[in-house]
Amino acid sequence: MAGFLTTIPLLAFAILSPVAPKIAEKLSLEYTIGYSTIVLVTGLFIRSIPQTSTLLFGTILVGSAIAMCNVLIPSLIKREFNHRLGLITGIYSISMNLCGAIASGVSFPLANNLNLGWNNSLRIWLILALCSYVNKWHIFF
Repeated sequence: MAGFLTTIPLLAFAILSPVAPKIAEKLSLEYTIGYSTIVLVTGLFIRSIPQTSTLLFGTILVGSAIAMCNVLIPSLIKREFNHRLGLITGIYSISMNLCGAIASGVSFPLANNLNLGWNNSLRIWLILALCSYVNKWHIFF
């Protein structure tokens, strides 16, 4: 089960990465990233429900959203920051790695030291994803 769980995001990347630009052409880059953020938040919430089926389904949603954004955000950076492409791409890359490392390093102590459990520890990252979505409201209006 653990092997299957870690394979799901890789499958999402393999399936969705080639079609992400086509979806963005139809919906627009901004809407596709915005909808992917909604899928990410939904997937994080579903994953935090302590059942095997919700863990698997939430992982499918999270992996799909990340796969879409992984392809589309560099295009958005290139379009919006063409004059500072190297700098902004570097900041984007560093922030993705740094935030991933912080989340990995903080989740376990939150779950164990504060007695939150793994599902409530995961919900903390849901709050940050919601903040990211709220920050994107200007995309929709």
